[in-house]
Amino acid sequence: MERFDFLKTLKERIVVLDGAMGTMLQSADLKAADYGGPDFSMLGDLLNISRPEEIKKVHHAYLEAGANAVETNTFGSSALRLKEYDFSGIDRAAFGGFFDQRGTKVLDNYSISYILSKKGAEIARESLEEYSGKSSYDGRPLFVVGSAGPSNHALSPTEADIQKGSWELIENNFYRQMLGLIDGGADVILFETQQDVLEIKAAVAGALRAMKERAIKLPVMVQVTVDKHARMQLFNTDIQAAACALQGLGIDVFGINCSLGPGLMEKAVSEISSFSHLPISVLPNAGMPVSENGRTVYKLSPTDFSVTLKKYVENYGVNIVGGCCGTAPAHIKALADLVKNLKPLKRKISANTFISGPQKIVPLDGKSGLIQIGERLNARGSKKVREAVENVPGGIDYNALDDVVRDQIDGLGLNILDVCMDSNVADTKKILPQVIQHICSDFHGALCIDSFDPEALIAGVKAYPGRPMINSISLEDFEDGKSKLDIIVSKTAFFNPVYVALSADNSGPAVTASEKIRIAGEIIRRCAGYGVKADQLFIDINAFPIGSESDEDMNFALESLNAISGIKNLAKGARTIIGVSNLTNGLARKPYMRKILTSVFLDEAAKKGLDAVIVNPNHYIPVESIDERDYDLARRVILKKDMAAFAGLENIADMKKGISSAPTLSYESLAPADRVREKIISAYRQRADVKINGKSYGDMIVSDAAAALSSKQGKSIGALEFINDYLMTAMSELGDRFSEGLISLPHLLRSADLMKQVMAWLEDHMKNENMAPQKKGVVVIGT
Repeated sequence: MERFDFLKTLKERIVVLDGAMGTMLQSADLKAADYGGPDFSMLGDLLNISRPEEIKKVHHAYLEAGANAVETNTFGSSALRLKEYDFSGIDRAAFGGFFDQRGTKVLDNYSISYILSKKGAEIARESLEEYSGKSSYDGRPLFVVGSAGPSNHALSPTEADIQKGSWELIENNFYRQMLGLIDGGADVILFETQQDVLEIKAAVAGALRAMKERAIKLPVMVQVTVDKHARMQLFNTDIQAAACALQGLGIDVFGINCSLGPGLMEKAVSEISSFSHLPISVLPNAGMPVSENGRTVYKLSPTDFSVTLKKYVENYGVNIVGGCCGTAPAHIKALADLVKNLKPLKRKISANTFISGPQKIVPLDGKSGLIQIGERLNARGSKKVREAVENVPGGIDYNALDDVVRDQIDGLGLNILDVCMDSNVADTKKILPQVIQHICSDFHGALCIDSFDPEALIAGVKAYPGRPMINSISLEDFEDGKSKLDIIVSKTAFFNPVYVALSADNSGPAVTASEKIRIAGEIIRRCAGYGVKADQLFIDINAFPIGSESDEDMNFALESLNAISGIKNLAKGARTIIGVSNLTNGLARKPYMRKILTSVFLDEAAKKGLDAVIVNPNHYIPVESIDERDYDLARRVILKKDMAAFAGLENIADMKKGISSAPTLSYESLAPADRVREKIISAYRQRADVKINGKSYGDMIVSDAAAALSSKQGKSIGALEFINDYLMTAMSELGDRFSEGLISLPHLLRSADLMKQVMAWLEDHMKNENMAPQKKGVVVIGT
């Protein structure tokens, strides 16, 4: 039969995928032996070997219903999923020698993965070939979609009880499965029901590697699973943050499937529609599951199912529709009939550039002023951070780093933090990804990953579950005649990052405006060779200390200002940035002077079009709030290099104490019981070895709990009162916030860990006070 062009078809019509495979197999005449015994009954992929005719029947049913594409029966065929089973105990009778020893070797999981995937694609291909020869075939485009589910290993940071994997493990896992799907004849690759953005990145890398090896390019679809708040619940990733992180990786379709019926998907569909430039796929369940006679069933009718999806096609420009759990050929027939005459809708997509963190997107349009990137999470520039990574025996002081993050995100309102762990003592390549993972365990900002070491940058980017900024690249030679730009961009362009590019070459950082513009032009040209667009570049215009010029006719600050417009005019979308702290290097003991000069310089730079600044916001205030005399002196210093004005501003600074920053929340100001409650609600952990009555506990909150039970404003407080009035109210509030989508699952897990610490101490305390219950019940919670 004719092999159709999938991406061309998406431009011409609405593509209908099939429905559930498992739902159909439940009604088939299958025995435990067909799966190799009861222990393998959840691995329906084995039927590709033992009962291929049953899989083919399902494909035929959906093709007869009007589907354009059938998914291969390979959702759980990756090696890491197969690792969950002990195939040494499988009943081999139904498998025709498949699991027998090959020579002297037992078939390994990677080999099983390849064969199951290849066979699944072959069955689907045969089904299309057979159907296309029938008189009922109407000539519509038909496709085999190679399905891959999650590996059940997490790459993104989580405290949930999930197996952890490495980038290399996940990439290789899907690379091997993709080889099977490609060799079996898949037209499209689909990663579906995904929950972890970082796992998807590694999976796509594995798919692209397999395609390169087979010298073929297949379209790649990615579908994530969301809740009604449009977030991937396990890591609290907003659907737009997921799209931002993934759509530049070389995928061709982005969408959602499973977990919800179509009605509860509207928020997610709407947010994808206005954000992603990719075609959209939506494959809901047949409503929400209910239990009947011990079986899970889905009751949404084909009519209600298809009407909602038709609305999404017409209102939100959805390009691909189909079904997931509980759907059957009747659902797909009703759907195909409703959308067969509809054409793809042209959507209005935001033209802004975004980066993303593990939970949210961050715009880089600068419409509300300069984009501010916090500079304080830097081992080179912060003593607190340096000591946190260099002076802690056996590890990293994450409490100290958490304080720096909270101060900048919650205290100063920043959305992007520069993170730099460069150290002469610690192993930066090892430490940087560890710090990134820790920060991202519950973080609603985005990171600018910073290092002098290209290998550390690359390791950091692989650990980041979002679309990052990378700081920095330049034309300076680094090794073997290759520039830092060539080394870093060649190894990170896949991740579609935004780069900070220093206007520097082998002569060092550019000084004059003309040199900065020339180097910026060469950077833009060289990056284009790696597929990096101008709107992915922030050109650093370089800051030099005021008054440090050896040439009396040179004004470093003015040269930087004069370069801004010239750089932005080089290419549409090119932006400018400056790390401004070097401008006032040497003025640390004159905070007022540093703040005034920084603020006035940035005001002048913003007037000329500067887009972003790496800054400590405590050193930056609106110029409208600066005394007119001081403002005038600072402008004369910056624009005219007037050193008399510099001396005058210095004298003023000597007479001032500086401007204090706004106070932050102090838990110590609260009564002990209230302190425990607020720490649990805010998931505020302070890891420490706390010893009470000879026993060790892992967080300072235990000391607060002990203090709470020893006094209540001078009065005794009982354990039950403490549990009911403080601990339970904290958990109740957390539950309410979580159900409303106001806090994340990672936040909830951190709070639960604190609760666990307190309850462990309480249990010991109550035993010591002879208050322990005589009998413990057993509670089983299912989901």
